[in-house]
Amino acid sequence: MKFYFKLQFRRLLRMWEEQKIYPSFGIILSILLFIVFSKLLFMKIRYAGWIYLIISIYSPIVLSNSQRNNFLKSIFKTNDFYKIKLVENSMMIVPFSLYLLYEKLYVISAISLLLIVVTSFLEYRRKSTVIIPTPFKKHPFEFIQGFRRFFFLYLISYYLCYQAILVQNSYLCLFALALPYFLNMFFLLNPEQPYFVWLYSLNKRQFIWKKIFTSIFCTSILIFPLVILLIIFFSENFLLMLLVILLGAILQIFIISAKYAAFPFEMQFLQAMMFFFSLMFPPLLLFTIPYFYKYAEISLEKILDD
Repeated sequence: MKFYFKLQFRRLLRMWEEQKIYPSFGIILSILLFIVFSKLLFMKIRYAGWIYLIISIYSPIVLSNSQRNNFLKSIFKTNDFYKIKLVENSMMIVPFSLYLLYEKLYVISAISLLLIVVTSFLEYRRKSTVIIPTPFKKHPFEFIQGFRRFFFLYLISYYLCYQAILVQNSYLCLFALALPYFLNMFFLLNPEQPYFVWLYSLNKRQFIWKKIFTSIFCTSILIFPLVILLIIFFSENFLLMLLVILLGAILQIFIISAKYAAFPFEMQFLQAMMFFFSLMFPPLLLFTIPYFYKYAEISLEKILDD
């Protein structure tokens, strides 16, 4: 088990070395970015604690896929497997729990600690007889897969809207409206195989905008019930609702451009930093969207013919 974590640490060091980053600098920078991100989130967003909780469980959920679990089980004994899961999930969630304690959000911090155990022992079946229906067509496979994978997280946005109506809190309902746009990042940023891009008989610009409009359209389907509820119960905030939708559309443009700027690979360290800081300081989007869009066209030139 010790060898496993040593191997993971060496992989992390090698990744930093490939990005021309000294390991000690990378560790310090990661800690500083985590603190800055946490501070900005709690300064700028209401109900930041619950958003923080959702962010904290993202990595454990991703690492709990059946393929990875089965691979680890084939190497380690059952006891060692669960120990590895507990240690991994603790390393990913405890920093969030500690910061929640710093913000004096004791209940949410306790929930995050409980989720360490839940995500460690929760088993996902290889096959499920229940297929969650989606409101999407066959073409946007990212949304079909993403919606089914993070179905319960999308349900949270509807539940928050329901609670907002009960307590007559329009801002909570606006937050519920914005949540699906951010949940899309969990799967839209993952690059597909180049073959699935090559299948399109489009040039690079047409392909990018098709992906952008598809993303906006599919997200509009998800938020449609929330929009109707906002109009019925919080009509005085109609302009704020339109602003949230507009910013959400801009976010989709940003996500798609950033994804294909690094295509067919995942974003490199510097690109990821630009992406992160643009989310924290939205005025930067005026510069980073054109930047990512330009490099998205360059990346897609190798696959799509004009």
